[in-house]
Amino acid sequence: MVLFMGRELTWWGDQAINLGLNAKANEAGKVSYTVYLIFIALQAAGPFVGLLVNKPSRVQRKDGVPVDMSITNNSWKELILTAKLFFSKEFLLIIPLIGQGVYTEAVMFTYASLWFTVRARALGSFLSGIVAIIAGNLLGAFIDRLSLPLKTRARGSFFVVLGLQGVWWIWATVLVTDFHRNKIIYDWVDPGFGKAFALFLFWVAGFQLNYLFL
Repeated sequence: MVLFMGRELTWWGDQAINLGLNAKANEAGKVSYTVYLIFIALQAAGPFVGLLVNKPSRVQRKDGVPVDMSITNNSWKELILTAKLFFSKEFLLIIPLIGQGVYTEAVMFTYASLWFTVRARALGSFLSGIVAIIAGNLLGAFIDRLSLPLKTRARGSFFVVLGLQGVWWIWATVLVTDFHRNKIIYDWVDPGFGKAFALFLFWVAGFQLNYLFL
């Protein structure tokens, strides 16, 4: 969970830059090339920042137990165990859920690029990190409630996450049908922006919930 939250915080910082550089772009089109140059510079700095990270062999849990690195010390053993996992019943049965969860990411960003101005898309990217962190923590708080039986937490999460996913797709079908009819591009000052923009944020929340639950 910590790794996921760290990833979202990093994404949020990147998108703050994106929003700041495109805040005046109230029209359809592409983001400023300056955004990409800054992102490239940040990525290029990654290997040097990585030198500051502690060695895996020195990592330990909060209770003082060191992390077991036995698998990663034997690449062949890791490949065999990974292959066995890929062909296990548990993994094969979960593939459809992975497919429907990951598919959302392509659709929601296409949705944003088709029906929103540059700065509205930048706002969506900025808020998506916040929404993902909130959704992920709410799911984690429920799953970690030891006062409830594990079966209740697992099944309850499954039906809520997948049920909401169905709601988002129905909502999207209704909205996009209307968008095709009216050929509108939404900016954040336009009437009707809220209902169109909210779907994008709910899609982000749904993607994060699916991802963490899986």
